[in-house]
Amino acid sequence: LLNRFVMYFTDETLRGLRTYKYNAIDTSPLSLYIMHPFWNWCVKFCPPWLAANTLTFIGFILVFSNVAITSYFDWHFVATNPNFTNTLYMPNWVWFVLLVFHFGSHTLDGMDGKQAKRTNSSSPLGELFDHGVDSLSTVFMPMAIFSIFGRDHYFGGSVYGMHGVTWCVFLTFALSHWEKYNTGVLYLPWGYDFALLGIAFAYLITGFFGVDFWHQELLVGYPLAYLMEIITFFTTFFLSVPVSIINVYKCYYPENKLKYSFLDGIVPIYSIALLAIVSTAWLFMSPNDIANLEPRLFMWVQGVLFSSHICRLIVAQMTSTRCPYLNWLMYPYCLMVFVSVFFEVSQSCELTFLQLFCSFASLAHLHFGVTTVKQIARFLDVPIFSVKSKSK
Repeated sequence: LLNRFVMYFTDETLRGLRTYKYNAIDTSPLSLYIMHPFWNWCVKFCPPWLAANTLTFIGFILVFSNVAITSYFDWHFVATNPNFTNTLYMPNWVWFVLLVFHFGSHTLDGMDGKQAKRTNSSSPLGELFDHGVDSLSTVFMPMAIFSIFGRDHYFGGSVYGMHGVTWCVFLTFALSHWEKYNTGVLYLPWGYDFALLGIAFAYLITGFFGVDFWHQELLVGYPLAYLMEIITFFTTFFLSVPVSIINVYKCYYPENKLKYSFLDGIVPIYSIALLAIVSTAWLFMSPNDIANLEPRLFMWVQGVLFSSHICRLIVAQMTSTRCPYLNWLMYPYCLMVFVSVFFEVSQSCELTFLQLFCSFASLAHLHFGVTTVKQIARFLDVPIFSVKSKSK
């Protein structure tokens, strides 16, 4: 009922969707020579009546299922910690289930665009649906993989490392869409398929050899979990960030082909930067160490806020309109963190703040997603989960 009265975009804003054309560049050797041929083969088994958005949604269900499974067995990321004996054990078969669901999700994510072309049903709606789901998966996948290493033991990580790795994933994803906002071209990062296949390999190894396989050192004093964090930080700040800056610069010099001026071009960064600063401040300044108390919810709320802003950025890209300066959900989030930190609330109070805001933000983002998808589908006159029949 609420969807009938609340619309996030006017028809005037959405008018740019009618002339929008998807433009992406993928130069990754892994994608070009291995993944795309594999996806081209897989999509041949899809019937012509199967909508691409259906594949996207099934892939989302699979990656969400991985989070649900690991949440059940390992809510606090300590099931693989040898120092905790009163936690639920993660049986080895779980890792094979995670492997199948993860690889299935990755495969469907590669097939959906190809199925849209096969059925002549490509549309801006499909891009928003696909990349919107991907934006939420940026927190799903780290949450699932962290259960392999666990935390708070020598061979595991810490909530600080988890926070850093998650923000590396956020940053890499956001940079791609920031590039597209300024250049009109989506430069697909090389690390995407490498990272997803690496996660699949980690699940496979853990399924056969158990989590003890990761309880070793490649170098003295450097456990595998620590090396993983170093590799993630290095690839993000010394590969992804410089490449994004270079791609944008190439559209500026020698001939300026950027869609916006410098000040307008950095607008999408504001919400993301504020989210990173406020969340990191909360991590270190929480009076009750909220990230250690509820690490999963602490990560989840950041993922929801990140996805909420990225989805609005995607719509701005496709409609050639200016991205909002700040996501409105950042206002109550900043207020919650400010009250928690500077009023030094009790543990139960801070935990309640986090739980209530998680619920509120999740419902708000869900409503935005459902309403926006329906509105764009009506505006473009395209079905969401079916293939439009060709007129005779």
